[in-house]
Amino acid sequence: MIRSVLAAAAISLAAQPALALSCIVPDVARSTQAAMDSSETYRIVVGKFEFDTLSPPFDGTTLGDGEAASIPAQFNGYALTSDGFTDPTRDKVILNVTCMMQSCGGIGSGVETLAFLRSDGADPILELGPCPQWAFPTPTDAQKQTVLDCVTGDCPTD
Repeated sequence: MIRSVLAAAAISLAAQPALALSCIVPDVARSTQAAMDSSETYRIVVGKFEFDTLSPPFDGTTLGDGEAASIPAQFNGYALTSDGFTDPTRDKVILNVTCMMQSCGGIGSGVETLAFLRSDGADPILELGPCPQWAFPTPTDAQKQTVLDCVTGDCPTD
């Protein structure tokens, strides 16, 4: 009897669809190219975002599929120019965090981040989805150089 119950449970579990979030590996060249090809305006920056880490979903609260949280943040760092990340920048930014399948986008408060800020009204917006495309925490010098190469016409995209 117990074997029958265990066998039935195993079969019912095996019959469930395998649901997992699969994302393309984040790539600064691909993100830079996407920003340049977009009809929207992006500003590429490197620096730190400071925000309330007690706001959902950063506090551990999971948002539902498709739900978003708009979190105000302060950015302090540098914007991209033709000479690199040389334009000192301090901006109010909106972090637009979205979730899918209990996986939410995010960055660390106070962590250096390479980010693509979308201009859409008064405050720039950083889209933080479960599949990261617009934010690269702790960027390497090579990633920063790739962004500069892309905007000057030598983008190593696939």
